Amino acid sequence: MKLIICKAVVKFYIFSFLLLFNFLAMPQNAVNADSVIEAVKYLDNDNEITEKTDLLISELYILPIPQARELSAKILDEARSMNNKTLYILALIHSYRLNDYNSNIVNLNKAVALASADEKPKLLAAAYTFKAIIFRDNGIYDSAMTYALMAQDLIEEMNDDESKTGILQLIADMHFHAGEYENAEKLYIRIQAEEPGHYDRFNYRIIQNNLGLIKIKQKKYAEAELRFKNSLGHFAKIKANHADSSGIPYLFRKFMELYILMGDYARAESYFENGYKLSRYFNQDTEKAGLLIGKSKILLHQGKIDSALKVIREAEIWENKFPDLGYKTEINKILAEIYRNLRDFEKANEFLSMYSDLMVKQDSISNRARLMHIYAAHNYAITLRQLDNYKLQRNLSAIIAVLVFMGLIVNSVYFVRIRRKNRMLMEKNLQLAYKNEVIPFNTGKSAEAEPSYDPAEEQTETFKTESDKKQREPGEKVLSMITERLNEMIENEKVYLDSDLTLSILAEKLSTNKTYLLKAIQKKYNMNFLDFINGYRINEAIRIIDSEEGKNLSIEGIATLSGFSNRVTFSKIFKDATGVSPAYFIKNLDSIRDAE
Repeated sequence: MKLIICKAVVKFYIFSFLLLFNFLAMPQNAVNADSVIEAVKYLDNDNEITEKTDLLISELYILPIPQARELSAKILDEARSMNNKTLYILALIHSYRLNDYNSNIVNLNKAVALASADEKPKLLAAAYTFKAIIFRDNGIYDSAMTYALMAQDLIEEMNDDESKTGILQLIADMHFHAGEYENAEKLYIRIQAEEPGHYDRFNYRIIQNNLGLIKIKQKKYAEAELRFKNSLGHFAKIKANHADSSGIPYLFRKFMELYILMGDYARAESYFENGYKLSRYFNQDTEKAGLLIGKSKILLHQGKIDSALKVIREAEIWENKFPDLGYKTEINKILAEIYRNLRDFEKANEFLSMYSDLMVKQDSISNRARLMHIYAAHNYAITLRQLDNYKLQRNLSAIIAVLVFMGLIVNSVYFVRIRRKNRMLMEKNLQLAYKNEVIPFNTGKSAEAEPSYDPAEEQTETFKTESDKKQREPGEKVLSMITERLNEMIENEKVYLDSDLTLSILAEKLSTNKTYLLKAIQKKYNMNFLDFINGYRINEAIRIIDSEEGKNLSIEGIATLSGFSNRVTFSKIFKDATGVSPAYFIKNLDSIRDAE
């Protein structure tokens, strides 16, 4: 039995040595990034540009973190200067392992905005995917699931089978982190079956690792060990680089934790020693707290209480630098056990209480994550429906906007035409108003009689017989004399300015009768008495409006001075005669005079 154990240990050390040699001997910067960037500037072929761009982005994963940060900043500067938006967006997305949470969110928001504006669905899906990863890793599970579903929809629209398995794996990982192990395991197995060339991809290791962790939760340690060995064997069969720098220390830590659970402390310690060396070499400080927690458990098992306390305090320092709830929970549990062994029960109880609280918090987070996944999926479905409704409303709004715009155009054209017509009417009315021989307006109808005048007067001279009518019919000479005297009185005395003027009064002034006067007006001007008088009054009103005196008068004042008894009658007859209202005429008179 001892011989079998010794062979296993020797075999482990040989394998670990080969793995370490593979990493330590690898080239650190095989690609000259500067020359690749220069090449991208002058390439015209899209395929060559894509190839060089992919090469640059892959360097962000291959290089150690300090050099990768420098390269990321350089790519962003150069991409901005040569207006290569695709390279710029890719650098924003794939620099996520180099930055903290806030910087990552800022970069990814920029990437989302640029990819959306330039209509680059593949880059937009990538930005959504990495936002989901960042949110998932920081416990914001509802946002993580929402962005994962958004990315999945875009990928399905593009019919991108390769990316489809990637987003499916992300969703499986989210189920895993939420403690939904059954759902996660089903998706991982599906991905293994559906992803083309699955074994040749780094995803193979991620899935094997997570399946191993699921088996640990199910207390199936032998199956977990097999999954971890599959992952480790995959590392040994590829040319390793810094893109795998987080994978090796992580996997060694998982082996260590598994063997502690199995009670194989010798193998657990071997994995700790090699894992810690690799974490230092690759600057994977995030793994150090977990590795030191395992080491303290080993020391506790060996009865080295003081050493265990020293190591766990070091783990606490690293956990403070890179906060992790799981690590913090384990640290408090170990500290409680250490102080219990040191017989310091007060401190032991203090740490035990903190451990208990953190366990409740962990369970609460897992439960919350599960609920948030359900809510996120539900809310996302609602959002999609709302988006469809919004698109429908937007289309309807666009149609309404077009109709309103067309209506405005029609109204504008109509308004311009009406304005032009009114302008012509005003110009004509002004010309008529200033003629030496006054030509009265013909309003076409006497819409409203003056209060002082009864239109029935025109009908009072009713002849009882046809012979009476003929006997009193005036001759042409008589009518001509009446018309001549009427024009003289109109021009010299402006009798039309008398608002009480009637047919009878005017006939008396002319020393004739109403019948003869009416016949004369009808024959000469083809209008009735009221339209004849009002035509002169409108001429007078226009001249008043156009005078300096008129600028200080109200419409009612203008009506009175031009012979009308009230504003209402004046406004109606003015519009019938000129085609525009008095107010419009007054308002637009200056523009007409300026144009002249």
